Amino acid sequence: MGAIWRTLNPGLWLMAATLAMSSGYALASEASVLAGADPAVVARIEEAHARTVAEPDDAGAWLELGKLYQAHELIEPALESYRRSTELAPAEPKAWYLMAIALTEIGEPERALATLDGVGDLVAGYAPAHWRRGRWLAEMGRTDEAEAAFRRSVDVDPAAAAGWVGIATILLERRELQEVVALLNPVLAADRTNGVAGQLLGRALMAAGDHDAGRRVLGMSAGMGAYFPDPWHEEVLTSAT
Repeated sequence: MGAIWRTLNPGLWLMAATLAMSSGYALASEASVLAGADPAVVARIEEAHARTVAEPDDAGAWLELGKLYQAHELIEPALESYRRSTELAPAEPKAWYLMAIALTEIGEPERALATLDGVGDLVAGYAPAHWRRGRWLAEMGRTDEAEAAFRRSVDVDPAAAAGWVGIATILLERRELQEVVALLNPVLAADRTNGVAGQLLGRALMAAGDHDAGRRVLGMSAGMGAYFPDPWHEEVLTSAT
């Protein structure tokens, strides 16, 4: 790895070096990765891969290739592409962040957390990094840490509904019902289509004994999902189209 690494955060350098040594991923325009893929997808990947061959020191090219792989669920080559991007531009947060999400997609939440924790300063101002971290921690049963991460997300962005929903989920499990109601009423006032918040609020109202209000909220939010903005990850999703 080049000298640029050693002028920056040693933790970033060590993380990428570890990933580089442990990575056995093959970069993909090879048949083993793309076998059976839509020809249009293959063409887009081959075009993006060709750019990294032509400009191997372009961190952005590797990032775009990684997003394209991830969008089409080719996670191992996506991770390798993100690794290359972080090697070239270790102070740019997006590749680290998407690498962490990709790791969860192959069932490696501990590595995902280590990735985010290792670049904490780079993503500190990005609320989705905190609420995603909270989700991963909650799924691992580390609820106190999860709550802290969710609360950090709403400190960064008070409009981050995913953070409020995460906090409310933990408080509901603790039977802190009035706190859930007080927390979620403003979330639903801001977005009546947030079905996740609606279901949580309805359950809290029912558990608190306000059955009429609980049934009303549960009925209004039945079958509804929720949109939690994450612009960096949405770049991956749009790469699929």
